[in-house]
Amino acid sequence: MNVRRVAVGVLFSVLLAAVAAVGAYAFHWYVVQPSDEELVAHARQIELAGLVADGEPVVSGKWAPSFDRGSVVVDATADPTVDGAVVRTALEAQGWEDAEVQTGARSQIVTASRGGVDLAIRVWSPEGGVVDVTAEVTRGDSSPSLAVTVLLGAGLGVVAGAWIGARAARR
Repeated sequence: MNVRRVAVGVLFSVLLAAVAAVGAYAFHWYVVQPSDEELVAHARQIELAGLVADGEPVVSGKWAPSFDRGSVVVDATADPTVDGAVVRTALEAQGWEDAEVQTGARSQIVTASRGGVDLAIRVWSPEGGVVDVTAEVTRGDSSPSLAVTVLLGAGLGVVAGAWIGARAARR
């Protein structure tokens, strides 16, 4: 009888751990991390003097079969006075944190973050009196992380499964 109780407890623990881990993954995906719509909203809130968007923000890189989440990309043009320092100052004024400028041979990349959202704006060197700008809004680090969320879910599933298994084995 003791072997049966242990086997039932282990079975319920394993099953509920798997179900709870999947549930925790879904919770992290839909509740903890920003949605595509939230990323689009952040992209629309970026304001720089002299910046003209070439179109609406679009979700790029999303592929459902692999559960890859996309990022939001906005292409724009700006006055030749716009450079990395101007972009960094504007982002800091809008509440973006940790804004940094990295200068390359042909462009400058300004990175910043706000909440669980990361932003990278690439400012290309002026050509013909116009500066090309590409902004990419992505999901940043979230708290709790995916691994912690899934492990907590699985742990709760193990405890609940053991409790249910023990109660079922007594009957």
